[in-house]
Amino acid sequence: MDFLPLPSLPTQPRQASTTSPHSRYFHSFRHPLFIKHPSPITHIHFCPTKPHRYAVTSSSRVLVYAPKTGKVVKTISRFKDTARSGEFRKDGKLVVAGGEDGLVQVFDVGSRAVLRSMKEHNQPVHVAHFSPFEPQILSASDDNTVKLWDLSTQTCLNTLVSHTDYVRSAIFHATSPHLILSASYDSTIRVHDVRLPAESANTITMRHGGAPVEDILAFPSGGVVVSVGGPILRVWDLATAGRCLRALSNHQKTVTCATFDGAKGRILTGGLDMMVKVYDVEDWNVVHTMRYPAPILSLAVSPDDTHIAAGMTDGTLSVRRRDPKASEAAAQDAKQSAIAGGSYEYFAEMETVFGTGHVKAKGKDLPLVVGPADEFRVETRRTARLKEFDRFLKAFKYSAALDAGVKKGVRPAATFALIQELIVRDALRIALTGRDDVTLEPILSFLARHIADARFGEMASEVAGVIIDIYTPMLGQTSLIDEMMGKLQNRIGRELGFQRELMKLQGALDMTLAQPMYGNESVSAAKPQFEMDKEAEDRFCRFVERMPPRADGMVRLFDRGDYYSAHGADAILVAHQVYKTTNVLKYLGPASVSSNPSSSMSARGLPSVTISMNLTKIFLRECLTAKQMRVEIYEPEEGAAGRKNHTRWTLTKTASPGNISQLEDLLFSHEDLVANAVSMSLRVHIKEGQRTVGCAFVDVQEKLVGVAEYVEDENFGNTESLLIQLGVKECLLQADDKRADHELTKLRTLVERCGVIITERKSADFIPRNVEQDLNRLLDESHSGIAL
Repeated sequence: MDFLPLPSLPTQPRQASTTSPHSRYFHSFRHPLFIKHPSPITHIHFCPTKPHRYAVTSSSRVLVYAPKTGKVVKTISRFKDTARSGEFRKDGKLVVAGGEDGLVQVFDVGSRAVLRSMKEHNQPVHVAHFSPFEPQILSASDDNTVKLWDLSTQTCLNTLVSHTDYVRSAIFHATSPHLILSASYDSTIRVHDVRLPAESANTITMRHGGAPVEDILAFPSGGVVVSVGGPILRVWDLATAGRCLRALSNHQKTVTCATFDGAKGRILTGGLDMMVKVYDVEDWNVVHTMRYPAPILSLAVSPDDTHIAAGMTDGTLSVRRRDPKASEAAAQDAKQSAIAGGSYEYFAEMETVFGTGHVKAKGKDLPLVVGPADEFRVETRRTARLKEFDRFLKAFKYSAALDAGVKKGVRPAATFALIQELIVRDALRIALTGRDDVTLEPILSFLARHIADARFGEMASEVAGVIIDIYTPMLGQTSLIDEMMGKLQNRIGRELGFQRELMKLQGALDMTLAQPMYGNESVSAAKPQFEMDKEAEDRFCRFVERMPPRADGMVRLFDRGDYYSAHGADAILVAHQVYKTTNVLKYLGPASVSSNPSSSMSARGLPSVTISMNLTKIFLRECLTAKQMRVEIYEPEEGAAGRKNHTRWTLTKTASPGNISQLEDLLFSHEDLVANAVSMSLRVHIKEGQRTVGCAFVDVQEKLVGVAEYVEDENFGNTESLLIQLGVKECLLQADDKRADHELTKLRTLVERCGVIITERKSADFIPRNVEQDLNRLLDESHSGIAL
């Protein structure tokens, strides 16, 4: 069997990316270029052919920019008034533009001369396009008409008059030279067949919903059309006579423009809200958003997907550029070459071409005659050369392999992969044995550098242990080994000191996170202190001694006005749970001499601790939800002279998981409470790829019971709205201690984010059994559980 080179150890585990591939792609558009113009940028168009120059229409000029330099290479200013809609012909040699005076002009890009001038519109022309099929021009004007012109004769071939308001967008159909689509401020999108008489040319009419239509796009297949107007983007199906497939409202203000990316797989829209939204045409979700400094009037993407240009109302032209990878550029060139290679012209003009090549066999070059020079050739497979330590390892020279692995220039991941292989072969001790101080020094230096690395620390410690076992007798004999051992010890000592500092930081963070993360009350850093004299302490201790024994799973607190106190076993629980230390305990009253094992008194007195109002909320939430404990709150008897040093107490409030009504004022005092006290139970399950949530709630105050089941999205948006609108205070979920159910974990996180107390119940409790019997117990005589 052939020897396989050692693979490097994985370095840092790669975290799952939080950004989508679309966002990463559009984040690659860096190098933003901002060019200021004196007037708004009303139109941008990229030339379909390389080098993909772009025409920018602003004021009374059409400026042609070079994409690589971002500089103006041509300026067309043969306009008497404001220019509109400057666009290239597909070969890039001509530019057509409309004007505020109703004139449609065609310019030669090289000489900037006016080649054609057509005047039949009596209002500003906002749209001018070259036909992709015939030598024709399409124009649309504020005079409510759309005109089709013959470029060679400058005559109007057809006038479409079906619109009743300004026409601000018109395009040729992607697959038919006889169909024209237009959109108007009368909130309609119309499809015209120019082969029909003008009065019946309008074959399909689609209504945008009342808002003026600013722009339209047609998919390359010709079957789907996109329109934008107001804050809404609509998708239309022409095959079903203009049925609306989607209506999307992701902008806050009017959408003024829309364009495809170079691959026609995404649609970009710009609006007056200064945002550009990117839609994926597969599911019509917004996959990326770009923010600009001013409202956007025009937008364009280069055919090779390397430039995004946006024109704004303040005259700013923004051009974002990305540098495509070499492989991406090569693939694009190969694709274009393949397309060109399959054309009729290619085969008609191609001559027989013989290339030259050779085969190297035993030192001789043999000439070959091959096919066309641009044919693909299959290269011979070259065997990868082994690294130096791989060659030694292949020859079972373990010591030499380890020496080669710790040399400079070898990545640590590769070195530790070698060490791991030596451990697997039980050859690590062989590789380390028999060394002098000179050959041992590189290994010790390598270990000193990486023993504190979290990725390799465990393996480096194992190697260091083997070295210490072998070379301990040599300590004190050579200064070099003594020095390297000292460096290794110092490095380990620094790491241990760093770990101790981290433990201190963790303790400080635990105390910080124990403070409430909500509410408006200020939390004092100092723990509340008892305000009782010696006599009051003794009386209170006797009262606690006479109380009934505390049952398992119960906690007792004493309300002392502006803080709470816990005593006996409860105090110890609070000290561990809240303060993470027993140093906060204070011992009240005399030392106990009782032989009763259930006595709350210890040999030092009654363990006691105080807890602030905010920490009490957190502690009780933890007891009722995570620990499933019962709670008792004691208050002084009415008429007593103060709460802090009184000794007669009465049980006033109790709570348990699923029954927290008596503690609502305490647990929810930080929120703006709604009138209703609502408890809810939720259950999520997935069937046939569809996420369904079952919900049941009870409103005790309004005496309402509700049950529902609904389809939910992956973010549980409907459930979140339901929790907020009903003002739910407690939610029952299925117990999942191991957090194995991913959907249930997401639902639990959502409920916690809404500030709702979670109570976990066994999954068996969520089975709908005895529902009728339970409902009859809750309902009055006038209602029946069967009917529900």
